[in-house]
Parts: sequence; structure tokens; C-alpha cells
Amino acid sequence: MKIIATEREIKEYFEGLRKLLWGGGKSTAPQKDDSCQEEEPAFRKVLIRYLNQSIEAGTDAGILAGVLQEVGTDYALIMEPSGTRVVIRFTQINYVQAL
Repeated sequence: MKIIATEREIKEYFEGLRKLLWGGGKSTAPQKDDSCQEEEPAFRKVLIRYLNQSIEAGTDAGILAGVLQEVGTDYALIMEPSGTRVVIRFTQINYVQAL
């Protein structure tokens, strides 16, 4: 397989990936916001329902599809069909649906 991309496209790809993994490149630890504390456990409960199932997760950087393998306290681990393991924070996920 051959992929042709410009330098700008490659930079944008990796910039989006960096934002997805590190939350926009913030160098300091995020401050705890008590108003969202109840929301995260509820979202975690939703994700646990899809554990070991094929899902689609929408993010600002794009769509991830694969098998939800692990649900942590603030992250999810998705195994893509290509075999790539993707760790994503709950705060980066816009929606989740079963495939």
C-alpha cells in the first residue's frame, strides 16, 4: 500500500493525534472540576456495557472503530481492526455507539 501526503497533511495528522492523546497539549495537570465529577462515572458505566464489543467512538480528531478492550477510571482502550491499540481519555470522546 502506498500513501501520498504533503508535509502539511502529515503535520496536521500528527497534531490531531497529539491533541487526542494529550488533551490539546496542555503542559500543566488539569484542575479538578467538581461539577463534572458525577458525569464521568456515569459515562464509565455506559462504556462498561460495551466492553469486549465492537464500537465506534467519535472524537474531535475523527472516528475510532474497533473492540473496546478496557475501561479505566478516565480512559478507554480500543483495539482497531488493524491491530493498533488506541488509548483515549473520556474527555476526548463525543459519542459511542455499538457496531
